[in-house]
Amino acid sequence: MTEIRSLLFSILALPIPLFSHSPTLYARPELEQYRTDQLNQYLLPGHLKVEISNWLNPSHEDYLKLQEYLEKQPRPELKFMNLPYSTWREERVREFTFAIEETPPEFHVLHMNQNPSSKKNCIVTYISYNKSYRAGLTRLLSTLKSVGFNGDVVYRIGGWPYVEEGSLEYFDVPYAFKVFALLEAKKLGYQNCLWMDVSLEVLKPIDPLFEHLDRCPVYFQIIPGFSNANHIHEMAVNALGFSLKGFLKIPPITATVVGINCHHPLGIAFLDSWHQILKNKVGFLSHIPEQAPLSAIARNLYLFPFAGERKHYAYHEGEISEETILLWARESLHLLD
Repeated sequence: MTEIRSLLFSILALPIPLFSHSPTLYARPELEQYRTDQLNQYLLPGHLKVEISNWLNPSHEDYLKLQEYLEKQPRPELKFMNLPYSTWREERVREFTFAIEETPPEFHVLHMNQNPSSKKNCIVTYISYNKSYRAGLTRLLSTLKSVGFNGDVVYRIGGWPYVEEGSLEYFDVPYAFKVFALLEAKKLGYQNCLWMDVSLEVLKPIDPLFEHLDRCPVYFQIIPGFSNANHIHEMAVNALGFSLKGFLKIPPITATVVGINCHHPLGIAFLDSWHQILKNKVGFLSHIPEQAPLSAIARNLYLFPFAGERKHYAYHEGEISEETILLWARESLHLLD
């Protein structure tokens, strides 16, 4: 059975085009005004928006200039992140703070493993300077230690990951830091990389998640009772290569935890596809910016149902079972301050 599974993933690792055609921009009628020059500003590379000293090795002052752009520019493209009845996603993105005057960015590799030279398993995360995230990071690190995690934790506080490869050109793409943090871990040589939001609480040893990545090169969680198409508009869907009707049929995937075997061709293809969509930028303009592309990629790489899991993840305490490893505890973050 193991040989059959291995053969299957070897076949799936063959090159598969992500897009069958060039994406066409569409929008809801009320957003039509943002398709012109104002959207074009968003599509420009970062160096045409802000002048800093070094895009590949930014100083603290450079980060502050980019932060000023994020805070003071109109950024009308963020209107695409709203739902008809809610603007909280746009508001959260506008509040994103990755540089502050008094504190330079931090980068850490925390060795929790029995062999500090091993690069088999790592957890990757990133936090901004916004309220509660540092407390969430402290909780995540504490619970990982308490369950005996055997691996490294690669994380940043502020700043931006993967800058030496030009990632800072996309500093204004919502939630792009997740993709670049995983690419950074891959560049550092790690095999099994598991992105985890600091909204997650670890309840039990996470070995089964990494064992999954040894069997299947991608790990993700399917969201029950959720519809992709209800949280994304046609412009972004078409940029992902689908129609709204077609996208409705694809299972939704959460971006709070995503695992990739960076030594397997299919895992590399998954991460590279996520990166490709990010660079297109339009596919990240929705209420579920980094999440919607995951569903599109999983569909295009034929990963359903092999990579999707559900039993290890609980969205609230009432869902916790004997098999639950991760609890989504975002609502409790404000209590940690």
